[in-house]
Amino acid sequence: MDPKKLEVSHPIISDCVHWLSLYFIDPSLVSTLQMPKLCPVLTTDKFQSRVWVMLAQQVGPGKTISYKELAEVANNPGAARAVGSAMSANPFQIVVPCHRVLPSSGKLGKYAFGKKNKVKAWLLHHEGVSVLN
Repeated sequence: MDPKKLEVSHPIISDCVHWLSLYFIDPSLVSTLQMPKLCPVLTTDKFQSRVWVMLAQQVGPGKTISYKELAEVANNPGAARAVGSAMSANPFQIVVPCHRVLPSSGKLGKYAFGKKNKVKAWLLHHEGVSVLN
């Protein structure tokens, strides 16, 4: 199937492609857009989903938050490790910007268990954020 026809016939895919295109042109452009509706899990009350939605809505491009701070925002101040688990289970990276979540030290941490730290560093740099290595 022609990818262009797929975009036209599936508004969710078209919205996601549009969102990602704007992000890679200039991350600040997505600040005014709604998060693409990728998956029904984002509407549940489960802790992971709640954390993903809060992160996407409250930590915009060029900003970072610690695991501890995100746990506090999710009204569960002792759940920093659970926030870390939610980040590692995030199926919507970039749209749900787990790259913006850092350890309290301000260092990169272990994005994708340390295997994608270069990606995390690039995404943060693309957004204008300097991070300790």
